[in-house]
Amino acid sequence: MSAAPTSEKADAVQALRSAFRDFARALMRMRGRDTHIAPGELTTAQYELLAHLSERGACSAAQLACAAELSAPSVAGQLDHLAAGGYVERERSADDRRVVVSTLTAEGRRAIERKRRHWDGRWQCALDGLDEREIEAAATVLGRLAAMLSDDGSGPPAGSDRASR
Repeated sequence: MSAAPTSEKADAVQALRSAFRDFARALMRMRGRDTHIAPGELTTAQYELLAHLSERGACSAAQLACAAELSAPSVAGQLDHLAAGGYVERERSADDRRVVVSTLTAEGRRAIERKRRHWDGRWQCALDGLDEREIEAAATVLGRLAAMLSDDGSGPPAGSDRASR
């Protein structure tokens, strides 16, 4: 059993909770701004779907929904918009004619690259002055928080020392 947290650790945990709340709010505001983007720009959700297609190649809506942890109807609707915008092509699978498979178009690849370039610069600015160890520690903490939010809350978060006992 671990000892009670020190006052310094409790203060650090409270600072992390506060920073996480600020981060979560900023993420929600960013997603809310997606409703006000210029024509021809990708929403965050659309970009994520295109990125999945870029990484995995041709996929069905069900495969993309699973990878993105979204509902299949939501993904199918997004794919309709992406196809109308010329970012993806949709066609029946040669293996199973019941399945519609989406693939990236050249315009889809260009859109991903534009968005990545935009975000790469922002990431560099945000992480300026942090060393490799600090960035690795942040990645570890974010991974644990993601696991905590992904589980059902009935036990210790995945990845915690208590989860293995």
